[in-house]
Amino acid sequence: MIHDWDLSGEIMAPDRTVAKVEPKPIQAGQGLTKTMAPPSEESTTRSPITKVEADMPDFYDNFAAVLNGDAEPIVKNEEVHRVLRLIEAIFEAGEQGQVVSISI
Repeated sequence: MIHDWDLSGEIMAPDRTVAKVEPKPIQAGQGLTKTMAPPSEESTTRSPITKVEADMPDFYDNFAAVLNGDAEPIVKNEEVHRVLRLIEAIFEAGEQGQVVSISI
């Protein structure tokens, strides 16, 4: 659960060490439902969100050098194209409900 753009919040996960406690029904739409209800406090663990520091200056330095015509890109267009074909195949497989083969 993230509360704001500063990533203040917490990680909520099922607590597998306690017996499952059914959530309390909430009013939603046409009546009471447990489907949309938040999980019970007793069956949930909470832990802080750890901020991940990404150090990518080499990528951006290379990107700027490529734009200036001073370098070849670290990430090649062919590599990006392969990943995009893979992503498209994943969506296609999901839509068809079956394995889709592609050549990469």
